[in-house]
Amino acid sequence: MHSLSKYPLSRVLLVFIIGILVYRYSYLEGLEYVCGVSVAFFFLTSLFLTRVRKLFAKTVLGFNILFLFFCLGYLSSYYFDESNSTNHLLYHSDYTYYKAKIIKPVSKTAKGYKTTLEVQSVRSKDSIWYDAQGKVYAYFSAKRGEGLNLSYGDYILIKGQAEVLQKTSNPHQFDFKTYSSLKNIFHNHFIKTKDFQVIDDLTKDFSLYKLAYAINQHCQEVFDTYIDDEQSRQVISALVLGVKEDLDLEIRDAYSNAGAMHVLAVSGLHVGILVELISLLFVRLPQKRTVVVFSSLLKLSFLWGFAMVTGLSPSVTRACMMFSLFEVGTLLGKKTSVYNIIFSSAFILLATNPFLIYDVGFQLSYVAVIGIVYFQPKFSNLIFVEKGFLLKKTWDLTAVAFAAQLSTFPITILYFNNFPTYFWLSNFLVIPSATIAVSTGLLLLASSRITSVAGFIGNLLSQLLSLVNFLVKGIQFLPFYQLDNLSISQLECIMIYTIIVLISVFFYLRNIQLFKLGVLLALVFSSSLLTKEVQSLGQCSIRIYQIPKHQNFVFMKGNNASVVADSILVNDTQKMNFFMQNDFLKNNISEKKVNSYPNNSSNLFEGSSFTQIDGNLLFVSNGTSFYIYRNKKSSLPDLKIDYLVLEHNIIDSLSQMDIKNFNTVIIGSSYSRKAETCLRASLDEKKVSYHSVLNDGAFLLDL
Repeated sequence: MHSLSKYPLSRVLLVFIIGILVYRYSYLEGLEYVCGVSVAFFFLTSLFLTRVRKLFAKTVLGFNILFLFFCLGYLSSYYFDESNSTNHLLYHSDYTYYKAKIIKPVSKTAKGYKTTLEVQSVRSKDSIWYDAQGKVYAYFSAKRGEGLNLSYGDYILIKGQAEVLQKTSNPHQFDFKTYSSLKNIFHNHFIKTKDFQVIDDLTKDFSLYKLAYAINQHCQEVFDTYIDDEQSRQVISALVLGVKEDLDLEIRDAYSNAGAMHVLAVSGLHVGILVELISLLFVRLPQKRTVVVFSSLLKLSFLWGFAMVTGLSPSVTRACMMFSLFEVGTLLGKKTSVYNIIFSSAFILLATNPFLIYDVGFQLSYVAVIGIVYFQPKFSNLIFVEKGFLLKKTWDLTAVAFAAQLSTFPITILYFNNFPTYFWLSNFLVIPSATIAVSTGLLLLASSRITSVAGFIGNLLSQLLSLVNFLVKGIQFLPFYQLDNLSISQLECIMIYTIIVLISVFFYLRNIQLFKLGVLLALVFSSSLLTKEVQSLGQCSIRIYQIPKHQNFVFMKGNNASVVADSILVNDTQKMNFFMQNDFLKNNISEKKVNSYPNNSSNLFEGSSFTQIDGNLLFVSNGTSFYIYRNKKSSLPDLKIDYLVLEHNIIDSLSQMDIKNFNTVIIGSSYSRKAETCLRASLDEKKVSYHSVLNDGAFLLDL
């Protein structure tokens, strides 16, 4: 580790990022004007301070520069956020048609097609067109086997209004609305075939992205043609083209559980493989100026050509920019620090898109690269391998795996709630395989016009990937192959990184105070985890989640949860986990029972009673009672009950039943929107207390 004075951009980047974060988490009305005035003030004061050679003036100038980049970070976020524009689609409510451009490749879904649109203008009810902007997730319905003649860059006219994305209504569930807003997408639209048409009178623009998507699609067709094994084809498409949407659940889970999912996400690893392969061509040549220049130009050409093959994938673009800056520095004869290259590329990317700082891929990419650059040499030197090329390369590869894992595991746990224990084994297996597969895959694409050669290469590649897939799947059968159900907060993630930095600096500076501070912070972190565990032991609550078209009833007590749901939801583990699992993790639920609405439920809720009355279910815990009304032919019991739970449109008006013995009505999310609206109107009219899960979000009650 060197003095930060050697990396001035690190401080500039840090305050720039702080400005971006302040915009999102502490937005103040009008602060953008203050920042704008501050930027102007900076230039005026700088002109004066540069003429003064006193230390005080230089110090003030330094702070002035840092404050400038803080303001620039804030302003870049404000102006990048399209929702701040007065002509955004969010502020148009009376339009009947809108024109839009397709800005993402059109892909097939189970029920039709999907893409992303960029709005150009809207037509009001008075048939007047207004300029507008905004992006829309578009879903086109299509009958089985029906194609959709749309492609990137097409302009289309659409009837109707796009809907504003709704915020998630379940605790700790993945917030798709916030995730999309960071991509400047605030709407979606389900479009019928008869409600749109391609506009022929607009000239289609030439776009580098359109060319890249076309190349990517052509390469996908080559793999479809020459690789017969389905899973091998999925893996090579992910490895070379960055197409992960087609990965089936089995292969996705296998690579994720083995800690090798990053190999399938085309990124810096793949770009590094290409750089190494190209470097091998020049390893025996004399390092003259002309050879170095030609080598660098060839690397840059291949790198950006590979980026085009991946459809200009954001992760590949990031890696290519980083390598390009390094190569340009080499060509200019500059002694370039790898840290300065990392900080420069990050600054350039954030300056063009400040919201990248919230992207998981961006975070993992840069944290992994910094971790590998700093930790890998230190891990590699722990064991000195003097002889044996293969043994030395094996240990170096293992050191890379440990360095990358050490630097990324807090983010991995924060977002994915697990930790693969055999990452070192899977990386040792898949990285060499990925090197061979990527080079062979590119060779297949290059020889696709020669059918016999391409067929041979495709068969060879298919066999290789089948073997790799088999070995990766086998890791799941090893004992303790993964630590599951891990959960930390953002603050705890920051604490872990702070501990890592403090201990790392201690080993460099040998400053015992840093070590003590790291240990103290580790104790605070442990206390935080222990406090959450103790608090969870005393919890007792009821949850009814918003899961459209499905009914559920969840009882949490201590670290246990009992889930009762309809049989369709019980058999759809993926859907159930999507809506519930994050909440279970945040509440330290270590054991859960899942049952469909049973015939005999008395043993599901320990310490509480759960009985049946005429096919309906009565649950009582801590003096609070719930009556789940399921049998429409039965009458309500003559008992004083706190909550009446209604599901599946069982009634839509209070005229159909007498609820005088119930304090509150809960309308479950299995209700249709029409029936739920009618029932709410009836409840409002009678002034009955109610909670609509479909309209108000999940029902949560601490007992």
